[in-house]
Order: sequence, then structure tokens, then C-alpha cells
Amino acid sequence: MELNELPEDIIIQILKHVGFMYIHELGLWDASLVLLAVCRKWRCLAAPLIYSGVYIHYSENNDTLASSEPKSAVLRTSIDLVAATNNTSLVKYIDVNIECAIFPFRGLEKVIETLKAVAPTWPSVNKLVINLEYMYGIQDNTMLDAAALENATLNIVAELGVLLPSLHKLIMDDCATCNIHNNLYEGLANRYAGRLQLLESSQEIQPLDVLAFSRLTSLALTFTSFFKHYVPQVCVESLRRLSLAEIPSFNVWLLFRRANEPAISFTELKHLYIKYRFGNFDEMSVDVNQVRLRFPNIKCLTVKCLHQYCPVLANGVFPAYLHKLDIECSAAACRLADKLAIQCIQELKLGLQCNAADLPGAFPAVERLLSKTVGRKNVMVSIVNGSIGCMLNTKWPRITGLQTLAPTTVHEMLTILNCVPSLTKLMLHSFTLHELSSVMDIPEIESDRPLAPLHTDLRLVMLSYRASITPAEYVIAIIKYLAVRTPSLERVVAWQLPLNSLTEFVAEYKSVYPHLRNIEFVGQETDRSLVF
Repeated sequence: MELNELPEDIIIQILKHVGFMYIHELGLWDASLVLLAVCRKWRCLAAPLIYSGVYIHYSENNDTLASSEPKSAVLRTSIDLVAATNNTSLVKYIDVNIECAIFPFRGLEKVIETLKAVAPTWPSVNKLVINLEYMYGIQDNTMLDAAALENATLNIVAELGVLLPSLHKLIMDDCATCNIHNNLYEGLANRYAGRLQLLESSQEIQPLDVLAFSRLTSLALTFTSFFKHYVPQVCVESLRRLSLAEIPSFNVWLLFRRANEPAISFTELKHLYIKYRFGNFDEMSVDVNQVRLRFPNIKCLTVKCLHQYCPVLANGVFPAYLHKLDIECSAAACRLADKLAIQCIQELKLGLQCNAADLPGAFPAVERLLSKTVGRKNVMVSIVNGSIGCMLNTKWPRITGLQTLAPTTVHEMLTILNCVPSLTKLMLHSFTLHELSSVMDIPEIESDRPLAPLHTDLRLVMLSYRASITPAEYVIAIIKYLAVRTPSLERVVAWQLPLNSLTEFVAEYKSVYPHLRNIEFVGQETDRSLVF
């Protein structure tokens, strides 16, 4: 089947993925235009995706004072190209990126000047993505007058409010924490609060009136302070997506509670992502442990918590069926997850970060979580600390991926492959050296009789090792063994691997093991690969 023979909805998903990579990950908006030149069908399908947004990028080079003029400034935008193709009616969002030495309002003023000429022709714009960056990491604004900053902020917010009156999605992101950005982001949030449906901010937003964000259905916040915790006053019953990153305190959840109610009910929430900041939490004095957190309709849950306690896992009330559960946690938090009244998990990703002594005690909980998985979707398990050997007696139904960042023996690797035939992805970080002498003889490919294949669906093997500790010959021997015994294998990635050492091996034995010609060996260090 050719690509154009696929259903249109699938082609659109492919174009979305490629377009997102070009525009957002690589920053090559112009390169995404190649999708329009493939054929007439692709042009019709890709045009609404590519022309749905325009970017405005302002950068300046200035190593002098904030009040001085920049030595050089560059304004790049896709506005003219969109206008030249008569596709302004397709524009739905504006992506603004500003890189300034110190003072970001210079760039914002340039952006507003640009928007004034074209914004009236974009009646459908409903989303603004704004990213402010300090080029040199200078965050000292003590030389700037506070009153001037406040006036500049008010003017910027007021003018954007006039130019983009239909905005209901606001994304504010940067990699610096300072009062200038915080005041601007709060001003924008306040301006559009009454109509916002989506709000994402890398800065905490000061709480407003309880009705200010009554229409909000998607909220994403990154906490920047250990001491002051702000959450916009929202209607928790209306939220469908909630993301809280770098949470500094378990009691943050109390900011969502009304009065002293014994429970907080997120009745419409479908997706929840929470990540706790690493640090010393006072886990014995949390107030939230007396409050129930109800998520009756949640579908996807992601929890990243390395502490011994987690309010969502300890006090959460969930439905019996989850589409996806992704947890990266300590052994204690894993045991809390096991106690949840969840009967079925369609897709599971489990990461354990704990001491080696705590790991064996966590595996009964791991086993019970694995037994709840249903369907054929991915079941990924990641072990960060401790030996994987304690998992060998665990029942793993339908697990498809395993990653370990702890040293692994070859015996453990082979046992896993034999015990988990459904495994398609195996990622190993390092190997123990006490088997070195025996591993060198494992392949036995000098024999005239081919080795019996392993009963596994393994497709991808990723090996990461330290060349200063583990000899390359050792890793090559393991790869040879996996290659000749795994007919399903398609790709091997090994960091710092000398790929030339595999050339003679494949050339000599691909007549005995024909599937070798279908394996791609990738050396990540040199960004080269060998395909036979």
C-alpha cells in the first residue's frame, strides 16, 4: 500500500507529526513548506496545519545597559509568506519568541508594531504562545525603574488585548525566573481570564477572583518557589487537563479546595500530570492527608514522585479502568499505587527509583500492577536503581518494554528474554564484568549448526556502557549473540560502539543467519549506522 492510499485521517496525523517536528522542535518553519509541494492532495491536507500559525522571532545582541539601544536586532517572521499565499484566514495562533539581553519589552514593542498591520486580517486567532528569554542569563532588573516597568507591562497587555480580542488559549514559557516576566504573565492572564479555556505558564500566577477563570478547562503550571505557592482560582469541576510541575509542597492541593470541604472533586478531569520537586519535604506534617482527591472520569495519570508519600496515590479515588498509568516513583509510592482501586490498565509505564534494599519489597506491588494490564498497548517498565535480578521470578503479562539503568548480568538478560516473549524493546545501561571470560564464548558461531532462535518478539535493543570500564569486545559479543538468536531483531543501538567490528561478522554469517541483513547497527557516538 502506498502512502496516499491510507485514509485521510491517518495522513493528517502523519503530517501533523512531521509539521510539529519541523516547526516546534527544529524551528524550521520554512522547511515545513515542502509538505505542500508533494502533490495536490497533500497540499489540501497540509495547508490548514502549516498556515494555522505564524511565528515572530525577535533577537538582539546587547552586552551593555538595559536602557541602551541594542547593538544589533533581528526580527524574523512568517507573516509575509502567509499573506503572500492568501492563507491569512487559516491563521489560528501566533508564536512569539523574544531573546533580549536584559529588557524584554523592546522586543514586545517590535512585535506589537508588526501585529498592528496584520492582526485585523486574522479574525480567527484564538491562541498566543509567548516565550521570553535572556540571551546571557542576566536577570538583574534593579537598575530599572519599578513604575516604568509597571507602565510598560500595562501598555503591552492593553495593546495585545485590543489586537487579539478573541484569544482563549494562552501559553507563556521561558527559562528564566524574574519579576519582569512574572508581572507580564500575570497581566496577560488577568486580561484574558474571563474567556481563557487553556492556560499554560512557566511562572506561578497570583490568585484572582474565584470566577475569573470559570471557563478554564486546561491548566498547566510550573512552580518556581519553595515558599510562595499560587494557583489560579478555577472551577475544578470543569477542568479536563491538569499539569503541575516542580510541586514544592504536598499542601499545594489545598489551594484547589473550597472552604474546608473534606474532598476535592475533579469530576471532568481526563488527563493529570504531576511532578514533585526533589528535596526535603516535611512529610509528617502535611495537611492534605485528611482530604480526599476524587478523579471519577480520569483516563491518563502521570505521577513523578521520589518521596515516601504522594497525596494523589495515598488519597486519590480513581475509576476502575485507566487508559494509561505512567508513574516514576519510590518503592513506597509504588506500593501506594498498588492499593488504588484500579482493576484494568490499558497502557502502563513504570519507573522505580529507590535503594537496592527497597527494590525487592516493591516487586509484589509491581507484579500486581502488571497483572492489571489489558489489551496490546505498551507496557513499559524502567528500573533505575538496584539489580534487575530480583525481578526474575515476577510474572509479567504482556510487557513490551524494559529499561534498566542498573548493572545487568548476561544471565539476567537471557532469563528476561525467555520469560517475557512479548518483549519488543530492551534497553540496558551497563553490564557486570565478572562474566567477561564466559561471555566472549557465548555466540559459538564457529559451529556449523545455527543456534536455536529465542522465542521472543524483540525488535529493538539499546546498550549503553562506559568504554573506560567495559571492553568493546564484551559488548560486541553480546550483540552477536542477540543477533544470531533473535530473528525478529531490527535495530541495535550501542553508544561508543566501533561499528566496523561488526562488518566482517555480518558478511561472514548472513548466509547462515539470513535475518542479519535486516538489522541496523547504530553507533550513537559517531552518528553513523550500518545497514546490511
